[in-house]
Parts: sequence; C-alpha cells; structure tokens
Amino acid sequence: MKKLIVVKFQFEGVHHWPDCNIKEVYFLGNPHRHLFHVTATKKVEHENREIEIIRFKRRMLEWVNETYKGQLGAMSCESIASKLLKVFSLDSCVVLEDGENGAMVTI
Repeated sequence: MKKLIVVKFQFEGVHHWPDCNIKEVYFLGNPHRHLFHVTATKKVEHENREIEIIRFKRRMLEWVNETYKGQLGAMSCESIASKLLKVFSLDSCVVLEDGENGAMVTI
C-alpha cells in the first residue's frame, strides 16, 4: 500500500511566454499575472506521518515566495511543477493558472 500526503496552496505570480507565435494567444508573450494553484503529493512511510502536512505546506509556500518573489519570468506551469518536484522530492505536482489550466509532473 502506498501512502501519500497531499498539500494545496496558491501564490500570485507574473510570467510570460516570450516565444509565443500563436495568433489567438499572442498576449501570452507579455508579462501577465496569475494566481497559481499548486497540488503536491509526497510519499510517507506510515500512518502517523513522518512529515507534518501543515508544516510541509508552509515550507513549500515560503520557498516559492522567497525564491521567486512573484516574478517567474518565462517559467511555464511544467517548469514550476518540475522545480517543486525536485526541491521537495515530491511524487507529483500540479500547477494550474487561476485554478483552470496547467500541468502535472510526476516521477
């Protein structure tokens, strides 16, 4: 049986897609703001959780805010999820723009 903790949080950020050449969404090439919604899972070994969920969530949110300070540059949802997956040794990470569209990265 595999046990995973799940944490969800949101953060505000500005990013852009500098190489966007799609006419219908040309505006994505300009810096624009989103409320990014993150859902992350991490394996735990037992039911008494060696990782406290609230503390883990706070660590992740603090890291995002300290690292990016709301300025994500050309990072995509896939890039953000991949970075979180690596830094926090996650099993999966979903990053959605405004809670709607985005990406999932898994190990």
